[in-house]
Amino acid sequence: MPEEEAAERLAMRLDNIDIVDSFKVSDKYSIVETKVPARYVGMTLREANLTNIYKVIVLTTVKITDVKKDGVTKEQKEASGIAISETMMEEGDILVVFGELSNINKLIQKGE
Repeated sequence: MPEEEAAERLAMRLDNIDIVDSFKVSDKYSIVETKVPARYVGMTLREANLTNIYKVIVLTTVKITDVKKDGVTKEQKEASGIAISETMMEEGDILVVFGELSNINKLIQKGE
């Protein structure tokens, strides 16, 4: 049901301020948008080794920039496309990650 899914997504964001959004793929797996953990800023995906350490896959990274148009500033999101091993994680970037929610939470908590 859409209402239940929306409630779960909101609860997840309230539970962890680093989660931007989430999508439950199945009972076991989710896709989560989360801020790049501080300890990984300035590293490539290869250097961070997130797949082997946390058993998650980074699908893409998203940059958020402020764009001013007609005197109004709006946030603009730009996905980098499919993440590759040389993708650099920068402060303020969003990671779009696939995996078990428990593993994604470990990445977020241990990456601080």
